[in-house]
Formats: sequence, C-alpha cells, structure tokens
Amino acid sequence: MSILQEMANLQMIKKAEEFATKKHEGQIRKDGRPYIVHPKAVAELVKTYGGDAEQISTGWLHDTLEDTKTTYEELVQEFNQIIADYVHYLTNPKDLDKSKKSEFIIKKLNTMPLDVVMIKLCDRLDNVSDFKTADPNFVRSYKQETQKVLDGLDRNFTSQQQKIIAQIQSTIDRY
Repeated sequence: MSILQEMANLQMIKKAEEFATKKHEGQIRKDGRPYIVHPKAVAELVKTYGGDAEQISTGWLHDTLEDTKTTYEELVQEFNQIIADYVHYLTNPKDLDKSKKSEFIIKKLNTMPLDVVMIKLCDRLDNVSDFKTADPNFVRSYKQETQKVLDGLDRNFTSQQQKIIAQIQSTIDRY
C-alpha cells in the first residue's frame, strides 16, 4: 500500500472517530460511562483482529444508524457506499421484537458478508467483556442471548473470526 493510501485510510478512520464521537455526544452506557467508549473499543478490536480501514471505521460508526439521528444517506455522503452498507448490515430494526432478537442476529451472522461479520463479532466481544461490571440481570440475559447466537452459527468463518468466537465463548463461560 502506498503512503498516500495509508494516509487516506488513517484520515478516514479519524473522521469516523470524530463523526461517531459527535453523534453519540451525551449518550451514556448502562455502567455510566460515555457511550463512545463502546465504538472505540469495537474499532480497536477490529484493528487488533486485522480489519482494514473501512472495517475499523465501521467499528466506530456501527451504532450510528441505530442509536442516533444519522441516516444511511449521510454515511454514504460522509464516508462511502461500503461503510454505509456495513453499518446498515449491523443495524437492528427499531421495531425488532426482543423475543426474536437472537434469531434475527443468527440469520444476519449466517448471511452477511464476512467483512461485516468480523465487526459484529467484535461488537459482541466488547459487550460481553463488560460483564464484570454489569448488572447481574443484564449479564444473565445477554449471556443466554449470546450463547444462543453462538450455537446458531452455521457457516465457514475465517481463522480470525473463529478466534473472536472462541474469545466470546471463553468470556461468557466465566460468568
């Protein structure tokens, strides 16, 4: 990769960080921390597991359609079609019946592009990593949902994705 392409990639990631930080401003996680700690952690996990610039940027942006007033068109305009599509794949419908959430996530993980699967798995890994400080009722329900999702996975994953799945399983097994 050329130095110019590397610089453009770093600028895109920085822009995604700034965009997500602005869009999630004032939002708080259940543990009281600013919401942006979650997209940051997801982006860092995606980078750790070898994600490219678009995947890392999507890690920052993955909850913007679901949790802010950001539109799909805005993501296309500010970033590109690929990132907008990735974020769209990662977005749950606002009217999703909670009792059907596991089945919805299983279907998505078994059909979405593998580039997006990595981001979704990193999102789930970060969420289960918070179990040590989370409300026990949340831990119990999210652990059950996560186990159901893992049990429903039925496709060939990359070795990196298999490592993330193993890390998620290891984490939920501790709780």
